[in-house]
Amino acid sequence: MTHRLTAIIVGIVCSLSAWAQSADSLAAHCLSESRWFDLHDVYATDSAQMSPFIRQFARTMVNQMFNRPQQACDDILTLVRGYQQQLGGANACSMLLLLADNYSRMGDNARAAATVRSLADQMEGKADSATVAQMRGKERLYSALSALRVNETDTASHTLPFTYTELGDTAQQLMVVGGSVNGRKAGLIFDTGAAYNVITPEMARRYRLRIIDADIEVSGTRLMGGKMAVADVLTIGSLTVRNVVFAVLDMTAGNERARRVAQQISLVIGQPLLQLFGSYTIDFASRQIHLTHQSRRSGAAPNLFFNKVPYVAVTRDSLRMAMALDTGAATSSLDNAYYKAFAADVAREGKWELAATMGVGGISYNSVFRMPAVALSIGDTPFTLHRVAVTALSPHNRLTQGYGRLGIDFMRQWSSVTIDNVNMTIRLQH
Repeated sequence: MTHRLTAIIVGIVCSLSAWAQSADSLAAHCLSESRWFDLHDVYATDSAQMSPFIRQFARTMVNQMFNRPQQACDDILTLVRGYQQQLGGANACSMLLLLADNYSRMGDNARAAATVRSLADQMEGKADSATVAQMRGKERLYSALSALRVNETDTASHTLPFTYTELGDTAQQLMVVGGSVNGRKAGLIFDTGAAYNVITPEMARRYRLRIIDADIEVSGTRLMGGKMAVADVLTIGSLTVRNVVFAVLDMTAGNERARRVAQQISLVIGQPLLQLFGSYTIDFASRQIHLTHQSRRSGAAPNLFFNKVPYVAVTRDSLRMAMALDTGAATSSLDNAYYKAFAADVAREGKWELAATMGVGGISYNSVFRMPAVALSIGDTPFTLHRVAVTALSPHNRLTQGYGRLGIDFMRQWSSVTIDNVNMTIRLQH
């Protein structure tokens, strides 16, 4: 999804020379550089000074990135219907695919399938066969899901006790919630940085998941393909969810070291489950996760945006950086964009080493500088990352593109961390 949005934005921003207003220029730069927090602020203060097309485009992306899928759907339709000439055919097509994704997120997979089907029909003979085939694959997936009541659950609040598991001989720990899949006992990794619920092919067979005839692509340490499957019943803590969709992925990619570690992370619960709730609190003091549907709009300025996973606004020296909030990472990391922004400090204070990153797609080895400490802040709350790796070079690792990710070592600095999916805020409690 990130690559699709980037393609849309770059294609549009390159044609903005006709727009002379400074508000347009500010919005265009935010869009072209994926600076979503800055775009939110620019739109809030300067939208009245924007030209109609840029105002609508900025509004669309603000609603999209700050987790308002219904408003984003309305805005995408307005954008495509009213500004198709400015968008261009390819960009309008990409926006309609984004529209279908939003329908699916909201549980209307029949509408998502109809949107992609209509688009694919229009593109037959106009687009290359691979593009149309990809659309037909999405149509099959949405059609299959439309026959199910995906993620069916109640409206009560729930508590999930968790423990820690060590990854092989690394002494690194991930969070595990106990439960069952289709009636069979299971331990599931709790991963706020997972865009999908994930299961390995072996576990999908063991727990008797139903495979859906549709392919997907997932970005991890590399881009890899897989299938989708459905668990009839998932129970974790006091929560029971029916018709839970998993991405079926081989996370080892033939790497023996990855294979040994992946046995411990063969079942992962991620954002598709967490987005069912208005907010959730990870209570590290009591080792419990509290899920609640209740969250009212407060008017508070967001310090999170959502692009498949949550990103938090982290500041250093007045530079506002988006970092993934990722309990699927035992340790925090700072990535390519951070290295470029603070290269002199990193070169002066860091110690070079070769480090391994484990993710979907196997293990990737990165050239990093190990920093003794990096001082950052979220809003007015300062914190320090100790012995943190800054990735200088990692040409094939898709996890290291951006400013970084805040892992469990960051979160365990607090007694509790609350993520509000409605107001898009994170609250840190000592």
